[in-house]
Amino acid sequence: MKTTQTRDRSAILAEIGAVENAIAGTLTEKCRELKGGGTAVYHQLQRWKDGRNVTVHVPADRVEAVRAGIAGRARLESLLQELADADTEAALAGGDPDKKKRRRPSGSSRGGSPGSPPPRSTR
Repeated sequence: MKTTQTRDRSAILAEIGAVENAIAGTLTEKCRELKGGGTAVYHQLQRWKDGRNVTVHVPADRVEAVRAGIAGRARLESLLQELADADTEAALAGGDPDKKKRRRPSGSSRGGSPGSPPPRSTR
């Protein structure tokens, strides 16, 4: 039997509350050759908004903040999955995970389907 140890729901929610920024999207680095022979590096944030792919320029002084926000979003998604797993486990607690539902032999049914003839009387 496989058992997993899940954290307490309140601990997960506290960690979710501690995430400072959550930025959706991908940060890309673009290099462009300059006429003088040098190379300019700039950054773009690419994300989906209202069903469209939107790309915006990220100023050099904001790159690290955007990176931290993207990491915060990934952490938040991980924590939400952990919370969903914990809630699912709590909702299903008390049942025997090794017990399977009993299948009825084909042809036997409790009430039948709506359109099937009523069961015969044995009198």
